[in-house]
Amino acid sequence: MKNLVLYASRKGNTKEIAETIATELHSEAIDLKKVDIERINLGDVDNIFLGSGIYAGFLNGKVKKFLKSDNLKEAAGKSEKNIIFFVTWAGNPGSVEHAIEKSYDYMPEEGINIYTDHFRAYGAVFGMFKKGHPTAEEKQQASEWVREVLEKIEHPEEEMSQG
Repeated sequence: MKNLVLYASRKGNTKEIAETIATELHSEAIDLKKVDIERINLGDVDNIFLGSGIYAGFLNGKVKKFLKSDNLKEAAGKSEKNIIFFVTWAGNPGSVEHAIEKSYDYMPEEGINIYTDHFRAYGAVFGMFKKGHPTAEEKQQASEWVREVLEKIEHPEEEMSQG
C-alpha cells in the first residue's frame, strides 16, 4: 500500500506531527499551503494521512480545499482512498470530533473510506497555551499510532475476529 502525508499548519505544530508520520511511513510530508492541490499525484496512493490544526472547531481551510478538490474526486473515482486524520489543537476536546465530522460534508461521496481512529496532539497557541507541544512523547505516540493504523487497514479481518 502506498501512503501519502498531507498537512496544513499555521504555527508548525501540525507540521511536526506530519514529519513524524512521514518518517514512520518512509514517505514525504506535503504542505498543502505550498503546492497546487490539483497537481498532487494521488493516482497510486491508498492511504492519505491528512493533518490539520483545529481552529474554532474547524480544520484548516487548505485541508477543506483539498477535500473538495477535483483531484481527490477524480482519484477516488478510479480507486478507493483511505483518509486518516491527525490533528493538533489546544481547545475543547469535542472540537476535534466536530471538525472531522464537518469535513465529511466536503469529501467526494464515493471512493473515500474515512478511518475513524484519528490521532491528536496538543499544539502550542500564541506561544503561551500548551507551550512545548507537540512533545517528544506525543511524536512517539504518533509513530506508534501509524503502525497500528496500517496493521488494521492491511488486516481488517483480524480486527473483526478480535472484537
